[in-house]
Amino acid sequence: MTSKRESWIDIAKIIAIFGVIIDHTNNILYFNQDIAFSSYYSVTLFIFLMGVTTYKSYCNCVTPRKIWNKVWAITYPYLIASFIVFLYYYRMFDFNMYWEQVLTFSADAPYYYVLLYIHLIIVSPILFGLLNYSDNAWKQMIVTVLTACGLVYLASVTTLYTNIKDIYGGGGKLLGGTYIIALFVGMFFEKYKNALTGLKSITKVFLLVVGIVLLILWRNFICIDRFQLDQRFKFGAGLNPPSVSLLIYAFLIFVVVFLLEQVLMAVNLNALNLIWTKVSVLGRHTLYIFLYHKMFRAFIMDNMSFENLWVARIVYFSIMIMGSILIEYIVKTVIGFARKCYGVRQ
Repeated sequence: MTSKRESWIDIAKIIAIFGVIIDHTNNILYFNQDIAFSSYYSVTLFIFLMGVTTYKSYCNCVTPRKIWNKVWAITYPYLIASFIVFLYYYRMFDFNMYWEQVLTFSADAPYYYVLLYIHLIIVSPILFGLLNYSDNAWKQMIVTVLTACGLVYLASVTTLYTNIKDIYGGGGKLLGGTYIIALFVGMFFEKYKNALTGLKSITKVFLLVVGIVLLILWRNFICIDRFQLDQRFKFGAGLNPPSVSLLIYAFLIFVVVFLLEQVLMAVNLNALNLIWTKVSVLGRHTLYIFLYHKMFRAFIMDNMSFENLWVARIVYFSIMIMGSILIEYIVKTVIGFARKCYGVRQ
């Protein structure tokens, strides 16, 4: 299980994308608003994970080429997805309309995430540098604390007082608003997570404690209070960008998944480890599921009807996930073929 690609990250991505789909099938597959509020962790969880993977990739070196590759890795699937979604919704193609939607990230509702991701990638080398400012432990601790305090203040300003072309959520806030806090925490976690992996004797206890805290938070502040407590904080009761309750809620899910993998490794049951690893493969496709799931939702709503709600849930989830993965396979196959034809190296 301890491969170069850590399975827990992909498992957490699966949990995040399921949250996205649950959120976007509100009043279609369910009508209990506790379920809707419970799913709002999704994008914040993705940003915590982005912090982890970004820090890992910068450990060898940080170069303009690497930053550009990260930006391009989400930009070209976004451009293709905007084109395909445009054709599906309008049944025609108008370049001016298409380009306007590309620039405003409005071809489909979730596409604000692409601009959010680009914001955070651009600023991530600075956060990495601050997290590795000094080899002196005390000096590094001071810089880290000052950085965290500075980011909280910066996030309060950018969340409340910035706007980029009226783009929804964190994509329309300078540097992603409070999402920059989640990015920093994810990077900080990746740097110091070995301290947790070294406490193998109490990992199960730690998992139990964090799990209980998560359940208490979920029940009292998500389902019952529904983020109203956050009105007392500087960020307000924000959902996107997230305020305090949602940041903590997503972080606890993040930690639970990480600790769960540590427990599975310690127990060393081959069957469970194999299932965990195999299921995690789905997490490698979450970008395309994110880009296309609403298009497939529209397709199902336009062409199918269901008497049984559980049948509807199975069909919706299956088509939204597998259809998106099929498009990913087709897109990558076509691009690979085109590169071969034009002699472009990978």
